[in-house]
Amino acid sequence: MAQLRLTLSNAVTQFGLGRAMQDKLREKLGHRIRILRAERDWSLKDLAAAAKLSVSQISSIERGANLPSIESLLTIARAFDLKPSEILASIEF
Repeated sequence: MAQLRLTLSNAVTQFGLGRAMQDKLREKLGHRIRILRAERDWSLKDLAAAAKLSVSQISSIERGANLPSIESLLTIARAFDLKPSEILASIEF
């Protein structure tokens, strides 16, 4: 029984079972933005300056604590020279 509980617990964690869709979106979008930033070797401060957002706002988005507003997503996408749809499509949500 303990092994079954452990297996189920691992499945819930690994596949995000039982989590709200917006929680999954926040996590995946934040992770993708972090990856895009790292690919350019930018600091949080670099991205914040390019997107004209605060460092704390970028950090919060990357951690998955908050979803960016449409306006913030637009400015982040522009900073990466991408369309918002390209970022969203890349997270396979």
